[in-house]
Amino acid sequence: MAVLLAALSGCGGGDKPVRTMSEGEWSSKANAACVKATSAIAERGWPADITEIKPRLDAAAKDIRAAADTIKGLPRPQGAQDKTDAVVRSMGGIEPVLADAARASAGSDLEGLNASADKLTELLTTLSGQVGLAGLDDCLSKDEQRWAPDAIRAPVYAEHLSRTQREYMAKLRKIGAGGQPASLAQARRRADALTELVADYAGEAHEVQPPWWVKNEVRAHQAAVKRLQRDFEALRAELSGTRPPLLEELERIEARLKDSGRREEAAYKKLWNQVGADPVTSPTGETPGAEES
Repeated sequence: MAVLLAALSGCGGGDKPVRTMSEGEWSSKANAACVKATSAIAERGWPADITEIKPRLDAAAKDIRAAADTIKGLPRPQGAQDKTDAVVRSMGGIEPVLADAARASAGSDLEGLNASADKLTELLTTLSGQVGLAGLDDCLSKDEQRWAPDAIRAPVYAEHLSRTQREYMAKLRKIGAGGQPASLAQARRRADALTELVADYAGEAHEVQPPWWVKNEVRAHQAAVKRLQRDFEALRAELSGTRPPLLEELERIEARLKDSGRREEAAYKKLWNQVGADPVTSPTGETPGAEES
């Protein structure tokens, strides 16, 4: 009896027991915290142009940080610490990437924004697997996993496409500034310049990854530019031969060039209308929405 009393009298001493949750309870509360963050991000909508990326990402970072802090503060279920800790680590890893993207947005750094979108894709892929293992079934859907990086890519792609088109049109006007060629030598030089210009445009127009929903329009525009490039190469070949160029062949090439030009313009307009974001400066060099003076 004395031994029993002594044992009972010591029950109040020592460390307090660590509070735990069942795995189901933890998953439910963590899932709710995550859904609160993703819902808040979705309700704000995505940025219409690159100037809106920074405020959207700053707000998203706060939402994700709050969710991570809430989840981190939950008592961890016995035997599931590895899974729960992995979720918190992955959510914490997203915030620095969003901060990098916000800085790139402030500096209109398209390359930096594109790199951040790629990194975010990797992190969300990892997080998607971890929240699934931890039972957070509503935390990150497949659509959210795909749309979040493309919310950055869409305005970046629109800006890149606009800048490329603006440079292309400026160079095209410069090449044609002298009027009609006065000699065969001038015609050859112009054909060389136009062929090289279209080749450069074909390589530069889509070097930034587009959002997934315009992949068909991108392919169609790439094909139209390649066709235009081939027709200019045919013109250069005809003008550069050892024999004088044949008038009939030149007329056929000119007709193909006009048709290819119309096709490229139509494909570009269709692509432009489907991107879902605006450039800060339009392809014509004007600021969208600016009032005429």
